[in-house]
Amino acid sequence: MNFFFPSVGTLWWAVFFGLIITIINLSYVGTFGEMEFWLAIIKIVAIIMFVIMAGLIFLGVIGKEGFMGSSVLLGKGGFIPKGSWAIFLTMVIILVNFQGSEIIGLAAGESKEPEKTIPVAIRNVTWRIVALYVIPVFLLVCIYPWNKAGLEESVFAAALNHHGFQWAGGLFSFVVLTAAISCSNSGLYGCTRAVYALAREGMAPAWLGKLNKNSVPQNATILSVLGCWVGVIAYTFDTSEVIFTYLLALSGFTGAIAWISICWSQLNFRRRLEKSGYEINKLKYRTPLFPYLTHFAIWIQVACLAVIA
Repeated sequence: MNFFFPSVGTLWWAVFFGLIITIINLSYVGTFGEMEFWLAIIKIVAIIMFVIMAGLIFLGVIGKEGFMGSSVLLGKGGFIPKGSWAIFLTMVIILVNFQGSEIIGLAAGESKEPEKTIPVAIRNVTWRIVALYVIPVFLLVCIYPWNKAGLEESVFAAALNHHGFQWAGGLFSFVVLTAAISCSNSGLYGCTRAVYALAREGMAPAWLGKLNKNSVPQNATILSVLGCWVGVIAYTFDTSEVIFTYLLALSGFTGAIAWISICWSQLNFRRRLEKSGYEINKLKYRTPLFPYLTHFAIWIQVACLAVIA
């Protein structure tokens, strides 16, 4: 928001958007779904626009540098200028960016036909990661030198500005804002549903399992929101940004622990079904390449945690 209103302090924007996200999560779950739908549309349209423009820049159709080939991708020290170890050291940030698809499982309890919608959502996530992450980032590193990237602005906006498309800066600042709101919104949704489920299973205080008139776990939401506000206040008074770094690392760490737990639970679930004589073919959705894919998921994340440490 500093891009649009540089005179307004960060704290006020945090309070403003924090209140909006709190209200959305205390409302009917349909409100959350509608909000996420439109926020996702904005992100997807922007990414598609970037892919098209980056592709045309790469080919020399638009921009001022002509056909770029591998000059940027392999220039300034090669494809991995800081060595392969640098990739592993950034794993904590990579883990943070790719977490979130577990919300599919958390949302199953509020879906009308989870046996139909959840398998479709799971399959779509794989293709969307390729389309919305892998392809745009690949094109990004093909048209924008790595040593010019920074944290001052969206790297997608910086890449387009670099090639003479100055209007892209404001547009992608807006898109980054919608992405941040969406991330906060879905993160709070996932947190409250997990706390609510723990309370219903007797693994958290019973008062966290109560629903309001909109069938939303109000107490779990308020507790989760309070945690967010503590973070906002701490970040506001910590000018060194050390807290932000720790929160980022903590997010990657706890997310990996959560996914290891999910995979481990799924492994035990299938083993117990097999021991009880249940026909696995009757399951509405079966994990492909079981148990090899599950074991791979567990141990690759253990390796990531070791690198983070």
